[in-house]
Amino acid sequence: MSKKSLQNYRIMENNYHVLLVEDNIFNQKVASAMVKKLGLTIDIANNGMIALEKMLTNNYNIVLMDCHMPIMNGYDTTVKIRTSEKENGKHIPIIAMTAHDSQEDREYCFEIGIDGYISKPFRIDDLRKELSHWKLI
Repeated sequence: MSKKSLQNYRIMENNYHVLLVEDNIFNQKVASAMVKKLGLTIDIANNGMIALEKMLTNNYNIVLMDCHMPIMNGYDTTVKIRTSEKENGKHIPIIAMTAHDSQEDREYCFEIGIDGYISKPFRIDDLRKELSHWKLI
């Protein structure tokens, strides 16, 4: 088996599941295509409330979280996830995806428990780097 075939085989064998929390349909399509290209499955939640509901019934390996959404933003959603993790002893990586790329935004994200940060617009290499860090690809 060639090296390229072996890499494709590994991607096909990947059972990791991503939750994308994003309200913008265009961003959903772009991020979803990138995640699938990297060999992971993906669910989409349009806001934080829907994300919390999905997390009750699905096991995700990582969450890609838009920070600015209606109904429940990514910051509040992260705080709720981290609060529930204190009770259940689990930890799911949460990666912020935001167009606001200031040092203050980054610091606040890490302060509330976000594990990584991708600035929009992002490239597949940015996503690959975060997913590789968490050993998902």
